Amino acid sequence: MEEQIQNKDFMPKAQVEIMLEGIRSDFKVFGEKLEMVDARLMNVENKVDVIEEKVERIDLRLMNVENKVDVIEEKVERIDLRLINVENRLVDVENKVEAVDARLISVENKSDLILEDIDAVKANNVNSKEINIDHENRILKLEKSSLAIG
Repeated sequence: MEEQIQNKDFMPKAQVEIMLEGIRSDFKVFGEKLEMVDARLMNVENKVDVIEEKVERIDLRLMNVENKVDVIEEKVERIDLRLINVENRLVDVENKVEAVDARLISVENKSDLILEDIDAVKANNVNSKEINIDHENRILKLEKSSLAIG
């Protein structure tokens, strides 16, 4: 009976060979699939390497851009300071122009008064000339009459 129990635990050789052949076939298919996965994984790794290189180049370019932006910001700050200085100077100039304008108005008013005085003097001179001519005529008459008397 022991022999029967032992035979029950073992399979016939043909069955084992068929099973092994099936397992070998499965492993072969599995290996082929694994090779395809490996090839695809290599392709993905190559693409990742290319992307990493591009990212590194982009990172370098970005650092360059950041440096340029820093320089531009410094220049803009200096321009702002200079603009503030120019604005302050412009306010000073405007104040001085207003003062000069006020003085000019005063000078214009005084010149108008002077012109009025000149016109008055001219009018007086015309009257004075008329008076002088009148005096000269009288003197001439007196001279003629004194010559006639004498």
